Amino acid sequence: MFKDHRNTAFLILVCFPVYFSSVLADSTADAFNAAFARYESASSRGDFKTAQPAARESYELGRQIFPESSKNVAALNYNYGLSLRKTGDLEDARRELKSALKRYELLYGKKSTQLVPVLMELGAANAERRKDSQQLYYYQRAARITKKVYGSESKEYGALLVRAGAELMDLSRSRNAIFPLEKGHRLLQKAVGPSHNLTAVAAYNLGRMNMLLRKPKKGERYLLSALSGFEGDTTGEMMVRTFLVSYYEEMDESEKATEHCLAIGRMQPEYPNQDYQPLHKKLPTYPDSAQLEGLSGSVIVEFTIDEKGFVRDPKVIETDHVAFSGAALKAIEEFRYAPRFLDGQPVKTTGVLHRVFFDVSD
Repeated sequence: MFKDHRNTAFLILVCFPVYFSSVLADSTADAFNAAFARYESASSRGDFKTAQPAARESYELGRQIFPESSKNVAALNYNYGLSLRKTGDLEDARRELKSALKRYELLYGKKSTQLVPVLMELGAANAERRKDSQQLYYYQRAARITKKVYGSESKEYGALLVRAGAELMDLSRSRNAIFPLEKGHRLLQKAVGPSHNLTAVAAYNLGRMNMLLRKPKKGERYLLSALSGFEGDTTGEMMVRTFLVSYYEEMDESEKATEHCLAIGRMQPEYPNQDYQPLHKKLPTYPDSAQLEGLSGSVIVEFTIDEKGFVRDPKVIETDHVAFSGAALKAIEEFRYAPRFLDGQPVKTTGVLHRVFFDVSD
């Protein structure tokens, strides 16, 4: 399926809701309804730490209410496996998602699109750094189903390839991610056009992947092309511009980074008290003297952010150990921010605080 048989497009995650043919009234049903409502509420917020116990409870209670072979139990099994995967409980996630997969295969057949979300989650749950064989197995199966059902030139197939490539890149740091990303990008360009949001997502991920492959100029071209596809999508545009700020700073091209710092600043609300986070951070160099003594701690630095997002006049206002102060200042000087805008113009922001951490165990 993928080149050499090796190898998030951000598909909207397909969840399987539980439907009820009648209102359930007994105490078990009441407990189930309450647990499922908690799961839905927490998962819709992306709060899977809260969602996980609710998913488990609703799955266990659901098995007391519905037949084991029902769509409802299969869906509850999937929800529980998904929540485990999202919270990093990968061993348990693999067990539950495999169970859910078997249920879906019995219900819908082994080549149904209903299996695709489960297969993608199983792939993600099997990701290991530099080891992608199990992850690939599930992604390739999902890709074969999608290709068969929707067609080899479809946007659905292209988007799934891009999601698979993005997760191979992010979850296992696999170099094989380049193959589905490139193929998915080509398919989406034809299926929905170069300026579509899906194509922009593909270009963004291809840009990041080429950066990892140490092909910065090629990566830059993809990232810049992604901006046109994200026109009108503030979240997508800010995501790409933030990545470009870090890229240009790493390449010592601060003036190019400034263009994107200013653009991000224009997109942000004019809230004077909003939390001020850097677009680009430089990790401090751990002082040799502190390492020898096994010291950990932090430094609070105060500074001004100028109209172009550069840090000016940093000064230490609190430190756990004097040995950390110089390293903290040096790192802060290389941070980049989106300048704040007032009445449409960038302005200086004084009194910005940032805490720099030093942990000897890192």
